Amino acid sequence: MNVFRTLLVSAVLAFAPLYALAETAPVQTYQMLLGQLKGGNTGIDFQALRYAYSETPEYSPYGSPPTKKQEYSRAFDAQNWDEALAAANALLEANYTDMEGHLMCAAAYEKEGDLQQAEFHRAVARGLVKSIADSGDGKSVDTALVVIAVPEEYQFLALNGFAVSQQALVTGKNGPVDAMTVVDRKTNEGRTFFFNVARVFAGYGRALGGLRPTAPAP
Repeated sequence: MNVFRTLLVSAVLAFAPLYALAETAPVQTYQMLLGQLKGGNTGIDFQALRYAYSETPEYSPYGSPPTKKQEYSRAFDAQNWDEALAAANALLEANYTDMEGHLMCAAAYEKEGDLQQAEFHRAVARGLVKSIADSGDGKSVDTALVVIAVPEEYQFLALNGFAVSQQALVTGKNGPVDAMTVVDRKTNEGRTFFFNVARVFAGYGRALGGLRPTAPAP
């Protein structure tokens, strides 16, 4: 029994660094890519940035809280660009993968005449949108676009000219999928987009149970 216990303890100690590495790897990846992006490199892998962020302790599957967006709207409407920027930057400080936050920054910087910063944030927003578009075609459950938070679905659709009329949860081979019935704002034609929300549900599990399950590969 003592020999077995010794072997068991040895095995646990041997694999402990691997468990720690698996836990910290997404954080390290996110911090590395975030540093490159903030340094001006808008050619980073935005999909890797988003996926890594969804595995960090700071991640929330519910998306960014609306408070700062409300503050931004009030300040922007009052043409108080400094306050608008402060609200938008506070939003990005909490979640740098927020597409809307970057567009808010771009609009405020443009009003202040800082066109370089405005273009930087527009480039980041384009990179984030493209990273979702490149994850699937969104035409079926099994080719769903992959998101890390529900607000990404609405932001992606809005930026592509669609208004959501209905949302339903279905199941695909890669996990839970949101079926979003939308209307094209220009043509008034309807269609359905499918979004893989497995990473969102993994986030729900961690938030509710303190667990860190791995989302199915998209």
